[in-house]
Amino acid sequence: MKTTFKLTYELTLPFAFLLGMVLAYIVPYKLNFLTTLAWLFTNFFFIIAPIIIFIILTPSLSTRKEQSKLTNYTIISFFISGLASSILATFIISLMNYKSYSEITLNINTVALLETIINGLLKPIPLSIIASIIATYTIMKIKTVNKIMTTLNNALLQIFKIFVKILPIIAIAFGTSLYYTLKNASITAYIETLTLSLTLMLSYILILFTIIHKNLNINLKKLASYTLKIFTIGASLPSSYILLPIHLKIFTQHFQINKEIRDFVITLGAALNRSGSIIGVIASVYITSQYIILAILTAIIGFASPGIPGGTILITMPIIIDILKISNIESFSLTSIALFNGITIITAATNTITTGYITLLIHKITNKPNKSL
Repeated sequence: MKTTFKLTYELTLPFAFLLGMVLAYIVPYKLNFLTTLAWLFTNFFFIIAPIIIFIILTPSLSTRKEQSKLTNYTIISFFISGLASSILATFIISLMNYKSYSEITLNINTVALLETIINGLLKPIPLSIIASIIATYTIMKIKTVNKIMTTLNNALLQIFKIFVKILPIIAIAFGTSLYYTLKNASITAYIETLTLSLTLMLSYILILFTIIHKNLNINLKKLASYTLKIFTIGASLPSSYILLPIHLKIFTQHFQINKEIRDFVITLGAALNRSGSIIGVIASVYITSQYIILAILTAIIGFASPGIPGGTILITMPIIIDILKISNIESFSLTSIALFNGITIITAATNTITTGYITLLIHKITNKPNKSL
């Protein structure tokens, strides 16, 4: 009975999201209180996200004897994942409707590119990650500090349990906000973008699913259940940060791995994983401009965008405009951003699923191969 209740509760989130969209559609006046709730909740979560990340990452990493190895493997894995998703998305779009790069005058401003990347990294969340890694090798060696951080980490995880219970209300607010956002973009363009993004992201997830299942020898039913559940719930909470508490909960239900690895990689993934977001940028810009953008460039810039709501497309937009030589910058930017914000219902889910897969991979790499999952 207890398991049934958990499953039922978690699956109410996508229905709550749809309810929000239905309410926005049938109510003759704008439900400002729900859009305000979504805005306040998102901004509040992004404000405290650096603190959450520091509290979880520091004790999780400090308990590992192989601290450098865990950090290096994790960060490199997320970057490779984003790069792979970018290349895959561009390749598939090329097969669908190819337009030669020769039609675009590629004049990339290297200085502007470096400034964009640096500005993206000098945000609260990336700085929080850096501070956590530094603290692991310095102040966490002090017994009192270590004890305080561990206590804060345990307290935060208890708060997460309370937080998860209010998510259905937040999902309704997000559904309402999405409906109003779509009015700023053509519904035809949105459907095209959503369909293309869904195709690209499901292809990417399927490839990773096959690799993880075959190479890590994980039970097929268990892995499929985890993937389907996260994708469904992720479609109602369009943010990797907001998904973090419930992701930790669901991952724990499906896989038994070292707690410090689980907490470290999943939390870091909420900040660094941009696989789905990068695919979303490519699809949104492609539908808007009918050009294929430079995949590797998008991945590199996108990787430097954690800590900003809709940050991947906001960070990449100046460089994209410069590459494509867009004449109507305002129209192009507003349409691309509106489309991207509309499809965050699947970008966050893809980011989260990929993070879970990478967590399983890192666990396998840093532990004995006969460890059962």
